[in-house]
Amino acid sequence: MIYGAILRLAAENATDLQIAVLKDAQDRFKGTLRSGDIAARALANNHFHEVTGQMADNVYLLPSFQRLLIDHARISMTFFRPRDAKTAENLDKASQQHDAIIAAIEAGDANTAADLAIQHWNLSRDNIEQFVMPRGLDLPLGKAKPA
Repeated sequence: MIYGAILRLAAENATDLQIAVLKDAQDRFKGTLRSGDIAARALANNHFHEVTGQMADNVYLLPSFQRLLIDHARISMTFFRPRDAKTAENLDKASQQHDAIIAAIEAGDANTAADLAIQHWNLSRDNIEQFVMPRGLDLPLGKAKPA
């Protein structure tokens, strides 16, 4: 909900200078995808989203959004390290979604921006859930031995 509101407001309030900064942040994020530096990916992604928070220009939402970004950056260190083809594909999709977010904000399309926020969140939600709720161990417990 918070990110949807942030992107909706960003589309309504963004200045040309902020859009240029967002595009630069996206270029840096794309560069980190090519470099393979996991920490740089997490930080560049975080910066991209910080810029959208600044664009929203809402003193009430921004502190909550910033707190979410802290946790997201910490947890994203796990899924910015692709361990299979699906995770690598999700990184490409996240970058494409960033481009779509920029286009929606630049067009002032608040509804599309808010919809993209949900899609973008859903992309990383499964990875976050695996981090905070890992699967249990599936081990046979055996039988108790008589004393």
